[in-house]
Amino acid sequence: MENSNTSRPKAKSTPTALPRPTDSARVFQRAREVIRIEADAVLGLLDQLDDQFVQAAEQILKSKGRVVVSGMGKSGHVARKVAATMASTGTPALFVHPAEARHGDLGMIQAEDVVLAFSNSGETEELSVIAPHIKRLGATLIAITGNPESSLAKIADLHLNASVKTEACPLNLAPTASTTAALALGDALALVLLDLKGFSAEDFARSHPGGSLGRRYRQPDGEGAALTSGADDGDRAAHELGQLAANRQAETDATIAPPGFRIDLHEILEDLPLHDRIDSDAGIANRQGQLEAFPRRGALQVGPELHLARF
Repeated sequence: MENSNTSRPKAKSTPTALPRPTDSARVFQRAREVIRIEADAVLGLLDQLDDQFVQAAEQILKSKGRVVVSGMGKSGHVARKVAATMASTGTPALFVHPAEARHGDLGMIQAEDVVLAFSNSGETEELSVIAPHIKRLGATLIAITGNPESSLAKIADLHLNASVKTEACPLNLAPTASTTAALALGDALALVLLDLKGFSAEDFARSHPGGSLGRRYRQPDGEGAALTSGADDGDRAAHELGQLAANRQAETDATIAPPGFRIDLHEILEDLPLHDRIDSDAGIANRQGQLEAFPRRGALQVGPELHLARF
């Protein structure tokens, strides 16, 4: 009987073939074709705008509720982005997933809301199921589809036409030009509302306290005000640390923190952009003695020096 432990010769592995050199001309040609198709899809919207768009803007403007944006798949990703753009430009908005709406999240929609539903085909099952319920709630339903004759377009109170001639996908299957057009139409609606509301840079800053946009537009308003352009790098970096620490503390206050909870400002440094982090590292050493343990109800206030304030 043959010993099962006897070693057997290993099969020789076949060398992996090296990839063929990329045809640069073909790559550029295809890339330009995709960009051209998507650009044409957006430009095509100019001839498709009609009075329904004006009515949609007016309906949202006079609404006492929020804009509830919804969509499935790639249209869902577009819907999320449009909701975020509206929310940051003066139009209260949120995203509701249509599949989750079928299982209870429909309760997020109220009669005074405006529902903005994205679907290229206009036949998305999840939206078709909840559309009648949205109408029964008394909310206004605005559909953005690529098919004005679709069931969603017909049941909606208003329809915005986002149809395109072809997708940029060579198979004409993957949503590409259609999602670009839908996004452009959603952005157009959001920014028309921004204009009608008289939304300003100061309003924009109130919803963008952090990041590069927040630093660019933040206005002085007492405690926590932005440093002037004449401030040195060390003070500017310290100010950024203070704001990050205050935000971190606010998040902590919303949870149960153990006694003696500490905020490590060196850990917060990781939240700063690289150039601020470099400036901060040099300027923070002489302030090390002031980085004491935070009380649970405390925040870092920044003036000429870093210090703790209790409240």
